[in-house]
Amino acid sequence: MKLEIDNTNVSKSFDQIASELLNRKVLRVNKDEFRLTEIEFYYFHPTHHPDEYTHSHKREAGEWRFHNQGIDITFQGNEVQDGGILIRGVAINDEYTNGPINALKRIFESFGSVSAKTIVSLHDCVPRDLEIIKTFRHLPNKVTHRDFHLNHYRYLVNLEKLRISNTLKKEIQDNCASLK
Repeated sequence: MKLEIDNTNVSKSFDQIASELLNRKVLRVNKDEFRLTEIEFYYFHPTHHPDEYTHSHKREAGEWRFHNQGIDITFQGNEVQDGGILIRGVAINDEYTNGPINALKRIFESFGSVSAKTIVSLHDCVPRDLEIIKTFRHLPNKVTHRDFHLNHYRYLVNLEKLRISNTLKKEIQDNCASLK
């Protein structure tokens, strides 16, 4: 999977990656397959996209990165740029789990025995044609970085099935765009 950001059109890069992850990939943990239902993008480049919400790292693109807010799929991180895709929601057998920590816990439950080998990886799946909604990120901290606070860097599918408050669903419906 291509996890490269085009600095001349960061939003288009996010759209393409989101479409791939939400409609053409599953997260396989041993024998369980999780569909990603909600993801959130963070990317920092000092001149092209100085998003201060991004957590700095020095990892290769496509690695797992655990942190206090959950788990990311990383973008290339180095002295100049970094970023990742926060997994905010997953579904298994049409059972939805929302929130980055809750999603991480649900994924981790599929690890099984501590003595068994655990395989966690993204795989191609039968392509879906779900409507992808772009909306504002859920930023729990109170610090506001004006240029990036309300950007539509959160992508989700099946809003009606997400286990979030009706108030938040309404906010999303009032402030979203369709990726299709």
